[in-house]
Amino acid sequence: MYAFQVFKAMNIPQIRNPSLPPLEDMPEAYHMKIALLGAGPASLSCASFLARLGYSNITIFEKQEYVGGLR
Repeated sequence: MYAFQVFKAMNIPQIRNPSLPPLEDMPEAYHMKIALLGAGPASLSCASFLARLGYSNITIFEKQEYVGGLR
């Protein structure tokens, strides 16, 4: 619920903003590789946040057999 409130306050939609240009028309910076280490709450939230802003090449690396962290 907290993340939703923060995204709403920052005017970040819950999905990729449909008014953004198609992925192939986004500036080059939006296609650069982004690596997130660990599939815990912070990385999952960050990946979601970046995708909503239009970034398309996001990879989350996790060394454990499970995601979500806090185990």
